[in-house]
This record gives sequence, structure tokens and C-alpha cells, in this order.
Amino acid sequence: MKTLIFVVLSFLCGASCLAASFDCSHAGTPIEQRICTDRQLSALDEALATSYQQALTAVAGTDRKKLVAEQRAWITSSRSLCDDALCLRHAYATRIALLRECGHGYCNDKSEDYVVDGETYFLMTMRNANERNSSFNTSLSRRQLPLVAACESLVDIAVGTAHGNNSFGGLCKLNSEKETGFFMVCNDEMIGHFQLAKASGGITRHQLADFTIKHCFGG
Repeated sequence: MKTLIFVVLSFLCGASCLAASFDCSHAGTPIEQRICTDRQLSALDEALATSYQQALTAVAGTDRKKLVAEQRAWITSSRSLCDDALCLRHAYATRIALLRECGHGYCNDKSEDYVVDGETYFLMTMRNANERNSSFNTSLSRRQLPLVAACESLVDIAVGTAHGNNSFGGLCKLNSEKETGFFMVCNDEMIGHFQLAKASGGITRHQLADFTIKHCFGG
């Protein structure tokens, strides 16, 4: 019945009714307008709103306040980096997966065992894609490169021991008029590894992990 109502409403009012989490008649940004005219993005926007509300219900106190601030930052910083539907679909899918890690009073970053060439790595996808920006910018500044403006996604390749040399990789945009588009950037806690490479929006967490393992992991 819900599906039938959605189809009827979509037929009657076209693009203005596609997105469920906000009023498309007040869509003010290019991203909101794109969501309102793309059925897949509209469905993802609705799914994200549902996952976010479920996550809020699952946490309380300080964690709840942190999640609210984190979601606002994702909308204004990470999501706003996307210039096309493919990038937005990836950003939404990643965010939904991360929000679904919330439960039993707290939220976790998404963790998994990731196997590359027979070797298993402990991969974490961070909910706050911009928490490593200060460290990335220190590495970039040392090399007189443009600084990170914001990141769409962030991964952590952990060594599996306390106080170990974790390696981080971000899909980011730089604060530069010349260097437009996305870049993959990685560095580590202790050794001093660093790499920067041009990329496209929609890079998966595993592609970002592959880049980080290749250039910024190990002694």
C-alpha cells in the first residue's frame, strides 16, 4: 500500500515529491535539487533518514549529541563535495552502512577483516570522515601542497596492537582553485609515510584501503 501511494504521488507531482526526508519545493542547493530529480538518490535519502532516526534512538546522552553534530557535518562538509549522482550514491550508501553500526547505546565505526593477496588487514571505516584532516594537512604543509578542504570518506588500517602505527586514508578535496576534483591521501601515525593521488568520486572503502596499504602501511 505504501508503495502504491508513493507511485501515485510521484505521478501527480513529478520531481517535487520524490525525496521523502525533506520538502523538495524548498530544495535550495544543487545537491538537494539533484536528489529531488533522481529516483535512486531520493530512495537513498529516505533510507538515510530512517537509519539516522534509528541510530538516534539507539544512543543517548553525549553519544547522541555527538551523532547529531556528526550528521550535520556530513551534510554540510562530506556530502557537499559531490558533483554528480554517482558520487552522491556512494556517499549515501557509505553513510547508511555506518549509521547501521549504532546500537545498544553507542555507535561504532565500521570494522571488518579485509584480505589482500592472502594477507588479512583490520579495516575500519570512520563515521567522521574529517577527523584526520589536521594530520593530513600537517603532511601536506610539509610538502608545500594545498591543504585538505574536506573529506568524503576515511579509512583506518590498524596494526592490531595498542599504540601501534595505524595508517589512514581519505578521499578528499583540496583547498585549491587549480587542483579540483577528488584526491586520495594517506599517512601514518609514526613512520612518516605519505601519498597523494588524483581520484574520482565514488571510490569505495576497499579501493581507498588498497591505496593506503600500498603507500602508507608497514615499516
